[in-house]
Amino acid sequence: PIFNIELPSIPVHTPPPVPEETIRSINELSEQLSSTLSDLIDSDDVSIKKGDDWLELEMKSNVLFGSGDARLETQAVPIIGKIAAILQTSANTIHVEGFTDNNPINTPRFPSNWELSAARATSVVHILLDDKEIVPNRFRIEGHGSTQPIVANNNLKNRAINRRVEISIFSPDCETDDWSF
Repeated sequence: PIFNIELPSIPVHTPPPVPEETIRSINELSEQLSSTLSDLIDSDDVSIKKGDDWLELEMKSNVLFGSGDARLETQAVPIIGKIAAILQTSANTIHVEGFTDNNPINTPRFPSNWELSAARATSVVHILLDDKEIVPNRFRIEGHGSTQPIVANNNLKNRAINRRVEISIFSPDCETDDWSF
């Protein structure tokens, strides 16, 4: 049998425009983050890359998490708090992505690296949102597991490089549905 079901239309939500003065330039955000995180940048625990309309802040997992865990280390919370203080002064879109190495995990909490990477990104977002003035709908969270390594997962040093969280900040003009760095 053929059923003719008419579904009600769903109204499209269009957020109000963001005032231009609220949108901080990528260069301005990059300079402030670089200054604030200079010690971590100097120790290669954090790196910042940028384009004209995007900025990527990469944090090594050893600064954030214990092995196989998504609970932030005590020393990571103030670092993310400093990032939140900078991001709350802007209205830019923020993507937080988690990545793991290729060592398999299989625990009740994390049946695979997919869950672990997503949970790590979520933990970072929870701190970014904690007691700050950042609007939650500015965020997109992604967990990539071991699918996007920076280097081959063929030794301990390389696996450590691949375990990371990336915070990407986009200008309003940037097309974030089809981007690659």
